[in-house]
Amino acid sequence: MTHSSILRVSVNGVEVGSLPEELYEKISREVRRNKWLYVLQGFSFLNSVLVVLSRFLEYAAILSVLFSIFVAVYSPDTTATVWAALMRATPEQVANGFRAMAELTLFMTGLGMLAMLSLKGFDYFGAVDVIQREINRYVRTYLEVPSEGHMTIRADVVQGGNGPTTASSNE
Repeated sequence: MTHSSILRVSVNGVEVGSLPEELYEKISREVRRNKWLYVLQGFSFLNSVLVVLSRFLEYAAILSVLFSIFVAVYSPDTTATVWAALMRATPEQVANGFRAMAELTLFMTGLGMLAMLSLKGFDYFGAVDVIQREINRYVRTYLEVPSEGHMTIRADVVQGGNGPTTASSNE
């Protein structure tokens, strides 16, 4: 079975050139030999985790305040009842009530964060694939294409008469 492949490179949806798959593999191997990129990838991952934690805490605080305002405006009798119950409650009951409220808030915030992840992807949280970015930089230099914009590398593979199939790699 014969296997030949030419990679088509597009920037912002416009095809800007092509290169043999062997050359792309050589560039990829060369870039992956640089161990510092793996260290940078680790820092990028750590940055993403910190962004997720900070947004989680930010959204939890915003959700708590908005919920409190909503209850105070649309159900003032409930707010008065809660304050009266807090005045009569023991410290243990108050602590349990605040713990339950915090658990509910954190659960709802977690669901919101999962929804954001599913709608916007990891890029929303600052995730960067450092190794792929470096590979794409080498490809841009080789093809002399613009250094800005979304780059797509698409492989048109012809395998023993079955016709072309397409795979893609995004930056």
